[in-house]
Amino acid sequence: MSRRPFPTLSLMLFLALVGNYACGDEAGSAVEKRTPGLIGLAHKNGDATGIAYHYPHGKVFPADLIRARFHDGESELPSVEISLVGYVEVPQEMAVDVYHAAGGVNRDHGTLFLDGCRIGQVGDDTAKSVVYTLTLPEGTHEIRWVLTGGTFQTNLLKFQAAKTGDLLSVYHTAKQRDETGAAKAATTIDAQGTVEGWPPVDPKAWIRMSMDRE
Repeated sequence: MSRRPFPTLSLMLFLALVGNYACGDEAGSAVEKRTPGLIGLAHKNGDATGIAYHYPHGKVFPADLIRARFHDGESELPSVEISLVGYVEVPQEMAVDVYHAAGGVNRDHGTLFLDGCRIGQVGDDTAKSVVYTLTLPEGTHEIRWVLTGGTFQTNLLKFQAAKTGDLLSVYHTAKQRDETGAAKAATTIDAQGTVEGWPPVDPKAWIRMSMDRE
């Protein structure tokens, strides 16, 4: 009796190929799209607004981008909070310099959290520009940067390799965009611009703090 192995073999190869394509599609859909920078929704006097802020990592965030939206000639300035979230990707365990500038007077603060732990706060009657140096393990670390005010001043957040000065990858996901409410915002502001004489290039203008415990 003659056998015909080739059609059966061809069918098996075809099914395997289709199966591989299906697996590839599923894997692709499981990976969330990454958008560079941080994202967050503004709150005014405790209430969510329809204004979101997208902050490109390492850029100058001028105070006017906040003031122009919320300081409309009111005799008493409203309380505004912008909580920006995202992730920083660390390719290998390394020392990282985190440049953090924010806050002014009138209880204006910038507070930085990493993986749920508070790294530091600047503004008000404390330092306005700080560089935190800390060792981070390889992997992805969650960022939350909370700006509150008040009057507001120039803001900046930058993660870079301490040894080389190379910027690390900072991004946010579609899930974070949804969870913050930014996905449904009526307006999303590109939170970057220029401020004369800023950021300070004089190292003395930045206070350095080591966050690693001996």
